[in-house]
Amino acid sequence: MSLSPEQPSKAADSRQPLSEPQRFRSQSASANGSGQQLWQTLYSSASRHSYLWVQSVGWLWYWVVIFVTITLTSGRSITLGTVHAISESLAGFAITHAMTLIFRRIRHWHVAAQTLSVVILMLAGSSLWNLYKWLTFNAIFHGDLNFPTLSQFGDWYSFSLAIFMAWCSGYFALWHYSLLNKERERSLRLESATKDAQLKMLRYQLNPHFIKNTLNAVSTLVLKKDEATALRVIEKLSNFLNHTIYNDPEELVTVESELAALDEYIAIEQIRFHDKLAILIDCEDDARFCLLPNLLLQPLVENAIKYGTRGGQAVTRVRITLNVIDNLLVAVISDNGPGMAPDLIKNSGKKARNSLGLALTENRLSAHFDERARIEFENLQPCGLAVTVAFPAVYEN
Repeated sequence: MSLSPEQPSKAADSRQPLSEPQRFRSQSASANGSGQQLWQTLYSSASRHSYLWVQSVGWLWYWVVIFVTITLTSGRSITLGTVHAISESLAGFAITHAMTLIFRRIRHWHVAAQTLSVVILMLAGSSLWNLYKWLTFNAIFHGDLNFPTLSQFGDWYSFSLAIFMAWCSGYFALWHYSLLNKERERSLRLESATKDAQLKMLRYQLNPHFIKNTLNAVSTLVLKKDEATALRVIEKLSNFLNHTIYNDPEELVTVESELAALDEYIAIEQIRFHDKLAILIDCEDDARFCLLPNLLLQPLVENAIKYGTRGGQAVTRVRITLNVIDNLLVAVISDNGPGMAPDLIKNSGKKARNSLGLALTENRLSAHFDERARIEFENLQPCGLAVTVAFPAVYEN
């Protein structure tokens, strides 16, 4: 689905506000994201194989213990005892595997509901297994299928419940250990991606063309003896460079803080372009306290200004909207420039706008949010381009 706003009209005073994002199409965020998807597929496959291996070994060990401690010492037929031990082990494997499938579906429930569900499943599973053991024991050794009395069921049930409690404890211990390893791996990838991109980010964000154009603007203002405006540009440039140089690019900041840094950049650009550039920021209250990577929006806004001014229109209009939609922070940066060739939209705009800023934005989003982050490009009518960035809404508190 598309999250792009409607195209603004060309008249300055009658320009209609852009509509809120409506839909978001699932697509890969970047080539780096594709590599991460491959890694996650391999990781998931390895996790499944590890689970099946542990599950099989666990129930095989149960069969060995039962065979040694009961089958060989009970005085009954060893052959029939072996059959019964194998039967109850396979039943235990099947029932606990079915419980695993249910556990995977309730992992994201509230803790209280999840705990209650686990207890209910453990009691139900152990009861079913206990009944199965009783029925198969009587069928194998006595040739009948008499159901146990409550007392007989209880005599067997304490052992069955203890086995299932041990299984549930082991399952959730291994599950949390797996989550810990996955989080550690994600942190290592985030650290690696950040270190690899940090110098490139600084090289991009300290764009020599931007600094040159800003200093040229200052020079022109000085020649015009407009010292007050020249000092204001220098102050804005200094503030923006402070955000660029001294803030950690790995750090997550609030949208409110991000917009404060963006205002410094926008102020410089508006002084440079005068009345030929109009920028509107529309941020809903819920979005202001969401967290995002530091200086994430500035490269996107710079691209919108750079390519938007190539459309030949009298005034370049850039609109920045931020909303929280379905637990996603959605940022849309649109311009009224020439847009992008339709066949290049499918390539996420990489060839049409071969921008280091866009590539770094995708890499940073992927490092922080994996495949949950998306960047989408869409041409507007009658002209213009909208770049939509969406990722999980995480709040400061």
